[in-house]
Amino acid sequence: MSDIDRVNLLEANLARQLDWIAAADSKASFVFAIDTAMLGVLAAVSPRTGSAWAVAPAIVAAFAVAFGLATLLLLCFASFPRTKGPKNSLKHHGVRSFIIVFAMLFCAP
Repeated sequence: MSDIDRVNLLEANLARQLDWIAAADSKASFVFAIDTAMLGVLAAVSPRTGSAWAVAPAIVAAFAVAFGLATLLLLCFASFPRTKGPKNSLKHHGVRSFIIVFAMLFCAP
Protein backbone atom coordinates (compact mmCIF):
# COMPACT_ATOMS: atom_id res chain seq x y z
CA MET A 1 0.00 0.00 0.00
CA SER A 2 1.48 3.31 -1.03
CA ASP A 3 1.57 6.39 1.17
CA ILE A 4 -1.12 8.12 -0.88
CA ASP A 5 -3.44 5.12 -0.55
CA ARG A 6 -2.78 5.00 3.19
CA VAL A 7 -3.55 8.72 3.57
CA ASN A 8 -6.74 8.36 1.51
CA LEU A 9 -7.81 5.40 3.65
CA LEU A 10 -7.16 7.32 6.88
CA GLU A 11 -9.01 10.39 5.59
CA ALA A 12 -11.99 8.28 4.53
CA ASN A 13 -12.04 6.61 7.95
CA LEU A 14 -11.91 9.97 9.74
CA ALA A 15 -14.69 11.39 7.55
CA ARG A 16 -16.85 8.33 8.26
CA GLN A 17 -16.34 8.68 12.00
CA LEU A 18 -17.06 12.42 11.95
CA ASP A 19 -20.27 11.81 9.98
CA TRP A 20 -21.36 9.19 12.52
CA ILE A 21 -20.69 11.54 15.43
CA ALA A 22 -22.57 14.40 13.74
CA ALA A 23 -25.56 12.14 13.10
CA ALA A 24 -25.60 10.96 16.71
CA ASP A 25 -25.32 14.51 18.05
CA SER A 26 -28.18 15.75 15.90
CA LYS A 27 -30.46 12.91 17.02
CA ALA A 28 -29.56 13.11 20.70
CA SER A 29 -31.26 16.45 21.34
CA PHE A 30 -34.50 15.27 19.71
CA VAL A 31 -34.51 11.99 21.67
CA PHE A 32 -33.75 13.88 24.89
CA ALA A 33 -36.73 16.21 24.35
CA ILE A 34 -39.13 13.37 23.52
CA ASP A 35 -37.93 11.22 26.43
CA THR A 36 -38.26 14.07 28.92
CA ALA A 37 -41.74 14.87 27.63
CA MET A 38 -42.80 11.22 27.89
CA LEU A 39 -41.59 11.00 31.49
CA GLY A 40 -43.38 14.27 32.30
CA VAL A 41 -46.66 13.02 30.79
CA LEU A 42 -46.30 9.75 32.70
CA ALA A 43 -45.80 11.68 35.94
CA ALA A 44 -48.77 13.94 35.18
CA VAL A 45 -51.27 11.16 34.42
CA SER A 46 -50.23 8.80 37.20
CA PRO A 47 -52.56 8.53 40.19
CA ARG A 48 -51.51 10.37 43.32
CA THR A 49 -52.07 7.53 45.77
CA GLY A 50 -50.65 4.05 45.71
CA SER A 51 -54.04 2.44 46.27
CA ALA A 52 -55.33 3.76 42.92
CA TRP A 53 -52.87 1.66 40.94
CA ALA A 54 -53.90 -1.66 39.45
CA VAL A 55 -51.23 -4.31 38.96
CA ALA A 56 -50.96 -4.23 35.15
CA PRO A 57 -50.75 -0.42 34.77
CA ALA A 58 -48.23 -0.25 37.63
CA ILE A 59 -45.98 -2.79 35.90
CA VAL A 60 -46.23 -0.97 32.56
CA ALA A 61 -45.52 2.38 34.24
CA ALA A 62 -42.54 0.91 36.10
CA PHE A 63 -41.05 -0.39 32.85
CA ALA A 64 -41.72 2.95 31.15
CA VAL A 65 -39.99 4.86 33.92
CA ALA A 66 -37.05 2.42 34.00
CA PHE A 67 -36.52 2.57 30.23
CA GLY A 68 -37.02 6.34 30.18
CA LEU A 69 -34.40 6.89 32.85
CA ALA A 70 -32.06 4.40 31.15
CA THR A 71 -32.48 6.37 27.92
CA LEU A 72 -31.59 9.62 29.70
CA LEU A 73 -28.52 7.98 31.22
CA LEU A 74 -27.35 6.63 27.86
CA LEU A 75 -27.96 10.03 26.24
CA CYS A 76 -25.71 11.57 28.88
CA PHE A 77 -23.01 9.02 28.04
CA ALA A 78 -23.39 9.83 24.34
CA SER A 79 -23.37 13.61 24.84
CA PHE A 80 -20.34 13.97 27.09
CA PRO A 81 -16.99 12.79 25.75
CA ARG A 82 -14.84 10.35 27.63
CA THR A 83 -11.67 11.97 28.89
CA LYS A 84 -9.86 8.74 29.74
CA GLY A 85 -8.65 6.95 26.65
CA PRO A 86 -6.87 3.69 25.98
CA LYS A 87 -3.22 3.35 26.94
CA ASN A 88 -2.09 3.41 23.30
CA SER A 89 -4.00 6.59 22.45
CA LEU A 90 -1.96 9.37 20.86
CA LYS A 91 -4.06 11.98 22.64
CA HIS A 92 -2.89 10.82 26.05
CA HIS A 93 0.79 10.26 25.20
CA GLY A 94 1.59 13.64 23.73
CA VAL A 95 3.38 14.96 20.70
CA ARG A 96 6.41 12.69 20.96
CA SER A 97 4.31 9.56 20.40
CA PHE A 98 2.55 11.23 17.50
CA ILE A 99 5.87 12.03 15.84
CA ILE A 100 7.07 8.45 16.31
CA VAL A 101 3.90 6.97 14.82
CA PHE A 102 3.92 9.49 11.97
CA ALA A 103 7.53 8.62 11.21
CA MET A 104 6.71 4.90 11.27
CA LEU A 105 3.80 5.37 8.86
CA PHE A 106 5.29 7.74 6.32
CA CYS A 107 9.07 7.58 6.64
CA ALA A 108 9.49 3.80 6.72
CA PRO A 109 11.07 2.31 3.62
